[in-house]
Amino acid sequence: MALLLDTQIIIWIEENPQKISLIGKEKIFSESEVYFSIASVWEMAIKIRTGKLSLKQTLPDFIKNFQQELVV
Repeated sequence: MALLLDTQIIIWIEENPQKISLIGKEKIFSESEVYFSIASVWEMAIKIRTGKLSLKQTLPDFIKNFQQELVV
């Protein structure tokens, strides 16, 4: 089964993984197909630009690291 992640879950995986339940983490990292929408990247870019979101890294680095984390 494929899993499509919500923007907030994407942010939590990279920035605050403790906010995701153990069951949630098991589900995300055990799926063979995990996706996120380009709309999530767009949403994060808008929130960063308007000051509503602050990340510990640049958005391109965030996305790159997020993708690598899911592959592991």
